[in-house]
Amino acid sequence: MARLHRLERLTKWASRPEWNEAMENLLDSHVFLVTGRYDLDLDQLADIIGETAVMNLWACAFEDLLSRDFDGRNVVDDYLKRRGWKESASNRAYIKALSDARMSLYEVSGLKRGHGFYVRDLLRGGEPVWVSDGLRANDLAEGDRLAARLVEVNGQADLGLASLWFSLVASEEVIETFEELKNLSRREMASMMTGLVEALEAEGGMADAVDGISLEEFKQAIAGNAGDASDEPMGIEAILASSPEQFTNIWLEHMLNRLIGPPPGLEDDADEPEEIDDRK
Repeated sequence: MARLHRLERLTKWASRPEWNEAMENLLDSHVFLVTGRYDLDLDQLADIIGETAVMNLWACAFEDLLSRDFDGRNVVDDYLKRRGWKESASNRAYIKALSDARMSLYEVSGLKRGHGFYVRDLLRGGEPVWVSDGLRANDLAEGDRLAARLVEVNGQADLGLASLWFSLVASEEVIETFEELKNLSRREMASMMTGLVEALEAEGGMADAVDGISLEEFKQAIAGNAGDASDEPMGIEAILASSPEQFTNIWLEHMLNRLIGPPPGLEDDADEPEEIDDRK
C-alpha cells in the first residue's frame, strides 16, 4: 500500500456521500459472494486472512470504482475537475492512467532485484512489460502470478494499488473463467452482471444511496460496462472492464479454503488444500 499516499486526496474524495455507497456496493461485489458462504463479516475476515490482505481487497474495489461510469459520472473525472489543481502534473497523469487501466493476470517472466521485473499478460497475450519497481522485485520470484492493474505513464509501467498473488491452481481457474466469458455475448454478459447485483441485493449485501449513486444507477452501470446489449461477442478489454470482481472472488475463495477449509456444508466436496504462501 505504499502507493496509497499518492492517492490520499482522491480516496478522501471517494468517501464523500455522493460516491461512498457506490464504493461500498463495489466492495460487496468483490467479496460478499464468498464471505456470505462462510458467514463472515469484514472484521472476521481480517482475523483470518489479515488486515493487510483485507486492505488489498479494498484497493481492488477502489480501483474498480475509479474505472466505472455511473450515468455519465466518474469519480476520477469529478475529482480532477474540482480538485485536480491540488495534484502535481505527474500525479494527475497517474490517476487518469489508473482509472483507464484494467485488472489482468500477469506472470513474472524475469526480474532484477532492487530494480524491477518483467510481467507477461496471461489473458491479453503480448510481449512482456518491464515494471520499474525495485521494492516489489525483492518480494517476487520468476513464475509468480499476480492480478493487478498495469499503469503506464510516459512510457513507463507501474503497478496500481492492488496486487493479488495467485497460486498456480487459482490462476488456472482465473484463465478458465475468462475463457468461458469470451463465449458470452454482450447481452449475456449484461444479464450476468445484473444477476450478480440482484443476488447480492437478495443476500442483503447492497445498500441504496441516500445522497449518491442509487442502487438502480449502480445496476445500470455494472450491466452497461458490457456495452450495448447485442448478440456480438465480448472482446477481452470489455470483459476485463466488466468483471474485475472475478479476480477477487476466486482469490478469496482459494485463500479461505486453504486457511480454514471449504464453506459450511461443502466439506465433502473439498479438494486437497493448496500450499499456503505467505505473500497474501
